[in-house]
Amino acid sequence: MTVVDLREPREQSRIDRLPRRVRLRRPVLERLAEHASARLPWPVLTTDPADDDELRGLLDATLRLPAELLDAFAVLSAPGVAVDLDLVLRRRDGREARARAWHRLRDGRVTTVSTAGGDVELGWSDDTRWAAELTRFATVGPAQPQRRPDLRLPHELLLGLGEAVRRDRSDLVHALLARHPLSPEETTAAVRLHTAAQGRLQAVVSSPDTHRVGWVSWLRLPEGWLALTPYVERRGAAPIAMVRVHRVEATHLAGEVARLAMEVGP
Repeated sequence: MTVVDLREPREQSRIDRLPRRVRLRRPVLERLAEHASARLPWPVLTTDPADDDELRGLLDATLRLPAELLDAFAVLSAPGVAVDLDLVLRRRDGREARARAWHRLRDGRVTTVSTAGGDVELGWSDDTRWAAELTRFATVGPAQPQRRPDLRLPHELLLGLGEAVRRDRSDLVHALLARHPLSPEETTAAVRLHTAAQGRLQAVVSSPDTHRVGWVSWLRLPEGWLALTPYVERRGAAPIAMVRVHRVEATHLAGEVARLAMEVGP
């Protein structure tokens, strides 16, 4: 089982004196990975030869990668646990902004690659600093706190309401609510998940060794992040797929991802 340490950082070794972050153009990162014989989270289709000068500035005097960079690429290529993060936010002008990150964990070390569509950031550290990195990814700006009860919705209802709202079919909304009755307050909150959402965050946690997968799914509303947590409820003899919708903070992402990492890891 993978154990993820989210305690305060220790100061015992060279790797603990990190973290490091290096902002690079994507072709440069791809050339670095080629030098390290490392795999990146995306297919490398072309290599820009014009990046040689920039690349040399990251090599040592013998034109080799520094040891800590080699260590970072080794974790990236052969992780015990992989976390793929995807964040989409709707801007005020209606366009979408997207950020993606790939976190790889092995033997107490973490290597991260992230991008918002332009340059790429490569980072590496001890896993005690991983919580801060996950919180950083999920921190998107101020919210407007409101008191709202947790919702517990049938998965069928949650998906069906989304489709009905997208198609502007109030008759489908009424039909779904007739099948899955909610209180007026719950109905307003459930529909609002689809009409007021400003973005979403998904974290997919997997292990190349065990082939097990788990995921975290959040919605961004004006009042902040809402987690969509699946569970199964038994009603009579039939299991019903349910979703709990509840408030979370950016700092909660680390705990959710760490829990899944321990479940899926070797």
